[in-house]
Amino acid sequence: MLYIILLSFIVGISTGLFLEIELPSMFIDVFLAIMLFFIGYDLATNLNFKKLKKLLLLSTKLAVATVVGSAIAGYLAASLFQNDTLALLAASLGMGWYSLTGALLLRFLGSDAGLLGFIANVLREIFTFILYPLFYKYAKTAAISMAGATSMDTTLPLIRKVSGREAALASLIHGWIISSLVPLILMGLLTAVIS
Repeated sequence: MLYIILLSFIVGISTGLFLEIELPSMFIDVFLAIMLFFIGYDLATNLNFKKLKKLLLLSTKLAVATVVGSAIAGYLAASLFQNDTLALLAASLGMGWYSLTGALLLRFLGSDAGLLGFIANVLREIFTFILYPLFYKYAKTAAISMAGATSMDTTLPLIRKVSGREAALASLIHGWIISSLVPLILMGLLTAVIS
């Protein structure tokens, strides 16, 4: 599975570099919606209330761990690089949502911070694709936290393939919680510190 993901990624980059074809954003949205439909259908065929309750609790714990872990990583990076603590903390609290994080950091902290927020969160998604199968062997469902907000969309097929249906549902709920929290956390942090 890892080789297919890496090969697809490399082919996509190579195609983008050598062929100057502009894909309409609707094209990508449609394929993402189709992918999520089939994952949702697959998950719903084996679901009951008892499992759902258990997965909601697991997903909430994972979301708390994701936020705390991301904040700690931001502080550690700031200490290690002796750099702008606010920018590094905010970039890490983007939790994989690179488009929002980059834009907010650009608006509040300038272009360098915006680029940092974008790249740090794109790398989080890429490293999830590469490292999730390995981390899952040792951490099981806790490895979902590494995906952050992407656990409900782009990295969900990988998590489903590696971890199974129940972990995929926990991943979907986790991603939804994180995606709901990221704007609140980032706006709260940036407006509180800057104003």
